[in-house]
Amino acid sequence: MSRCATNNMIKKLLRLVSKKGRDKSGLFIVEGEKFVAEIPDEWQTECFIISESFAQKHSLAVYENKACVYITQDYQFIKLSDTITPQGIMAICGKKTYTLENLITENCLLLLCEALADPGNAGMLIRTANAAGASGVIFTQGCADLYSPKVIRAAAGAIFHIPCLEHSDALAVIQLLKSHRVVIAAAHLKGRITPYNADLKQACCIMIGSEASGLSPELSALADIIIKIPMKAKAESLNAAVAGSILLYEAVRQRNS
Repeated sequence: MSRCATNNMIKKLLRLVSKKGRDKSGLFIVEGEKFVAEIPDEWQTECFIISESFAQKHSLAVYENKACVYITQDYQFIKLSDTITPQGIMAICGKKTYTLENLITENCLLLLCEALADPGNAGMLIRTANAAGASGVIFTQGCADLYSPKVIRAAAGAIFHIPCLEHSDALAVIQLLKSHRVVIAAAHLKGRITPYNADLKQACCIMIGSEASGLSPELSALADIIIKIPMKAKAESLNAAVAGSILLYEAVRQRNS
């Protein structure tokens, strides 16, 4: 059964447009037909928000069977939307909390992102880590908001399929990983070995630094392996998401060889 969204409800939903509102409520917006379809049945879905135009053209039964459906006027939906041409459908979902201990296994493959501020890079790494079969992605304090619309779009729905930790204390994370004998591999321009000579078959955590300055000296000093990706011509560095993707798939190659 569908209901009409009230003005008071729209006001509450507008708070989710900001990071502050998402953090306070523990809710976030998933927009677009494709990304809404990615939401697993077991994931907390508070409701679906549908524009009048979308409701006129589509059956809403599949959504009504999962959660409450609220119909908004098109202009109201546009206020909630983060896209230039809204499709007319979004879901309001609850954040999911994971613990690092649950991600540490005998042969885990983890990715740690330090101060990665660009939402596109953050989302792309979530998507790549999921595709590579990684155990999880750890975002330290200062990273892009994991549940922002831009990160969710860049992750292409992968945020629902791989554990992601946000606002993590990097030093505490590394100390815990080391206590479980997880090897810490840092991507760094001052690396001494190439990815192809690094042993990434063992339980390991690959660390990627910020777009502007790379890994901090504090984290770099704690690495067991410091890796430099070979670059020819006059390239000084690689995009953070590209560097992380290369190392993740080198780990996949080694583990499958």
